[in-house]
Amino acid sequence: MLRVKSNFNINAFACDIDEMITNAQTDIVERLKKVARAQVKMAKDINPPTGYYDDTGDLSSSKGAMVFVDGKEVYNYFTLTDQGENGIKEGRKLARQVGADTTGIALVIVAGMYYARYVEGKNKDVISGTSDYLVDMLREELKK
Repeated sequence: MLRVKSNFNINAFACDIDEMITNAQTDIVERLKKVARAQVKMAKDINPPTGYYDDTGDLSSSKGAMVFVDGKEVYNYFTLTDQGENGIKEGRKLARQVGADTTGIALVIVAGMYYARYVEGKNKDVISGTSDYLVDMLREELKK
């Protein structure tokens, strides 16, 4: 019987694999951050007539994104519009509720004010119009 003796350290090999996985995960998260920023900017740039007039800034400020890894927030992108402090608070709250139950790497994009769906229902584009570009943007960014 021929015996073969390994000429490598299995623990070092396992560490190398873990490092490769971590590097890949970090790279994906960085790419998702880029997509998140672009999507939020696009959503905030929607103006009438397809968009809406935002008197308080809350609805615009509630538009944002977060990236989660196994339910843990690793990136948070919300920007203040006008006087919309409450919008940022509500947007973050909704994104955290959605992201908390995710596994793997997740990108969560929201319009967090409770009336966002109502405004969309009036044929005003709050955030849904940007979703048309999201898949293509993700595909392009992750292909690199």
